[in-house]
Amino acid sequence: MKLAIVLPAYNEEKILRSVLESLPKKLTGIKKIYTIVTDDGSKDKTYAVAKKYATVALRHKINLGAGSATITGIRYATRKLNTDIVITMDSDGQHDPKNISALIKPIVNKKYDVVIGSRMLDSKGMPPIKIFTNKFANFITFIFSGIWASDTQTGFRAYSRKALRKIKLRTTGYEYCTEVFAELKRNNLKFIEVPVKVIYSDYSKAKGQPIANSINVLIKLINRNLTKL
Repeated sequence: MKLAIVLPAYNEEKILRSVLESLPKKLTGIKKIYTIVTDDGSKDKTYAVAKKYATVALRHKINLGAGSATITGIRYATRKLNTDIVITMDSDGQHDPKNISALIKPIVNKKYDVVIGSRMLDSKGMPPIKIFTNKFANFITFIFSGIWASDTQTGFRAYSRKALRKIKLRTTGYEYCTEVFAELKRNNLKFIEVPVKVIYSDYSKAKGQPIANSINVLIKLINRNLTKL
């Protein structure tokens, strides 16, 4: 099986190299591992770092949003590299590469279509404000998808080729995390959550998303559903 690790990146010049170098070179059940970085219109040297240390470096000329950057990477992985599994993860160093093996295992074993890396299943050390905003976002996700999950906003996920062929995303920002759950429901795809550890450095905390983003997600999801009518 072939695996692609997709990392959307925006102004991550300082941390991107160390993140890429920390990714696994070998995994059980995987014959080939690709790393794909989508530079989402960064103003620093993120793209230069990606070209040097990633398997594939993609670039948006302007900032289109985390969802768009993730989708660009996924499309390259599935259409150009014909990968069997795609991992998505943040490029700011908060996702521990040691958890990648646990994320892909249910797909390698052909038991699930999508695996969600949940911070809430092992929330020790998680800042209280992040726990609060995450629970709020979980509620929003339940309203729009009918699925209740412990961590709907994590970008640390694994997708099978089957799932990626069926999931159709229309949003471009962080709301794509919630939209995925609506697609899981619509396509009757099987998913499971597995606990993951998060590395909360000063750098990753500084780039955290405020509660205003959760409200913005709600507004965009309402608009998404209205345009379907």
